[in-house]
Amino acid sequence: MNLPQGITNRETIDPKLAVGSSLKNPKELFAILFLLYLVNEEEVYLDYSYTKKEEKNKIFIQKDFIDKIILFFSNIDEVDKSKIESIAANSPLVTMQMEPLQVSLQIYWKLAKIGFIDSDSSSKERTGQARFMKDIYFTTNMDLLKFVLSDDENIVTNKAKYLLYNWLTNETVTEDFSELENKLKKTLLIFTEDTLFKTWESASKEIIFQQEGIYEKIVHPFNSVNLKGAKEIKGTLRNLKSIISNNLHPYFILSKDDRDKIEVITSSSSEFSEYAGRVSSYLDLVPKSIIINNTEDLSEVDTTENNTNPPLQTIYYGSPVQANLTK
Repeated sequence: MNLPQGITNRETIDPKLAVGSSLKNPKELFAILFLLYLVNEEEVYLDYSYTKKEEKNKIFIQKDFIDKIILFFSNIDEVDKSKIESIAANSPLVTMQMEPLQVSLQIYWKLAKIGFIDSDSSSKERTGQARFMKDIYFTTNMDLLKFVLSDDENIVTNKAKYLLYNWLTNETVTEDFSELENKLKKTLLIFTEDTLFKTWESASKEIIFQQEGIYEKIVHPFNSVNLKGAKEIKGTLRNLKSIISNNLHPYFILSKDDRDKIEVITSSSSEFSEYAGRVSSYLDLVPKSIIINNTEDLSEVDTTENNTNPPLQTIYYGSPVQANLTK
């Protein structure tokens, strides 16, 4: 008999809550990733970068992919070819450091796994400005995103192409595309609902939470929630703040009075309340085992390229049958 293969024992996930990461251009990062997925015939693996002899410390998106992206947009008007060509050297996929890319693409959105072509490049990139060639393994979330942006024949619509072009080039999306854009924002949000975040109630007391923890406070009894506590915002929480700041969150905005505080968009408050309830139901059905090794020093650990010391505290989570939280 040819029976199924037994379950794969996968590595636990480090949510990188103490990484000094940032996500300055989330729309551009998403757009280039999704476009590369499409023009690579939706294959799971993508080797997208290369280096030049005269610029060994930089990487660039391969010209073949840039040409395919230009061709992808060829049937829509008002596309500036030079702007697309410029992303070969300026896209977040080639300018961002590995750890911030991992936080954004793997931990936050869960769109792809990203790694170095050369395994020896990790420490070199962390300690300097050099960038090294990377590759990507896409996840099934890309399939869902294509469904959102495609017609009944699973072909990406022209309206979706306009939206992707505007995100890719950081241009303002007009009212004509707001409904589709909001649908895309909501889909991306759903991918993040089991992501872990960390803030600090005091210098010695941390709060590990999911977005559900924000929803519970903001639905009742408060109208706003502070993201920043006693310490600097880091890791996935920086991503969340950047998403809200860049108008990529369908329900939240940053407070005008305090940019570390979030509020619900008034026009969507009723819809948001129902969505928060569905998130709670969803999380009940996808339990996680969370293990926290609480050995972090009271001084925050910097894991940016200027510091090679990893954080002392690590949090790993997988997907056993029963969820538990240990400290």
